[in-house]
Amino acid sequence: LNTLFWNLNYWDSISTVAGEADNPGKTIPKALGIAVVVVVLNYLVPLAVGIATTEQSSDWNTGYFYAVAVQVCGGQTWLGLWLLASAAVSNIGQFLAEMAADSYQLDGMADLGHIPRVFARRTRFGTPYVGILLSAAIVLLLTVVFGFKFIDLVELLNGVYCVSMIIEFAAFLTLRHRHDTTGDGPDSWRVPLPTWAMALMVTPAAFFCALVLVLPFIKGEWLQAFVPLILIVVGAAGYWLRSWCKADVVNGSPLLTRSTPDWGLDTSSHED
Repeated sequence: LNTLFWNLNYWDSISTVAGEADNPGKTIPKALGIAVVVVVLNYLVPLAVGIATTEQSSDWNTGYFYAVAVQVCGGQTWLGLWLLASAAVSNIGQFLAEMAADSYQLDGMADLGHIPRVFARRTRFGTPYVGILLSAAIVLLLTVVFGFKFIDLVELLNGVYCVSMIIEFAAFLTLRHRHDTTGDGPDSWRVPLPTWAMALMVTPAAFFCALVLVLPFIKGEWLQAFVPLILIVVGAAGYWLRSWCKADVVNGSPLLTRSTPDWGLDTSSHED
């Protein structure tokens, strides 16, 4: 369940790079719709072939697609090797995409003054390199120093992601209610549904996120269970300490300062 959830999540990460797209209000929904179709086919077609060529479901385990590919080709390994290579490239691409999205999140938080402004530093190409280095360092720390296995990292990431998604759903509905009440915010980003319909829309996903958070407690996996809770406490404490950090002075300037970045809310045109 955790691996399946990990393979199908992080669709919201595209929002952090919306400013890099031309006319994101139209381009991103269209791209997401195409991506959903491609991902569904990418899972259904290999699974259908595998089920058709496998006699017992008990044969399925991690990496079994390679055995299916060899069986389909009559014992030849070329398709299996090609499948392994494509899976490796896909995983690398997913990791780089998520790391890039995380770095832009840190960059945006630094622009708003929520975290130290060092995370807003960029290279001459506009790359937020500090966030990328931090993400890579955390992954190396967990895998090399602490010896976390892949499934352990997946379960930790799923727990943290579920917490962030529940917060996003709450913010989504809150901002929509505020927009309907005050009229603030750009209409170009408005979801064409009433508020009650959007609440129904996010309810199944919120329920599934809550289920993923509860499962480690049921299975007795205390590390995966308490890490999201610890991060919630740390995040809440960091929010309340933000005012103190803004008042702190380092070399004669505040530790946290807010800049006024161009968020590209006017989606009529966007230039790199």
